[in-house]
Amino acid sequence: MKRKAGRPRKPPGAPVEHTLTPRMRIAIIALVETGKDMDAAAAEAGLTAGAIYRALKRAPVREFYLSELK
Repeated sequence: MKRKAGRPRKPPGAPVEHTLTPRMRIAIIALVETGKDMDAAAAEAGLTAGAIYRALKRAPVREFYLSELK
């Protein structure tokens, strides 16, 4: 069975780039700039509050959140 066209597969052992997704960026901006709570920011971005909570444990997301707070 052939794979569908999409993102190319990384070779085994290659580093994974953990970047900020556009939805997560929207959620963090909603948290910081508009002062919304986690549930409202998640709904605006199309995520769940748990997804934001788990994402904030990752370094790139945490760094973006802290830079937006400044």
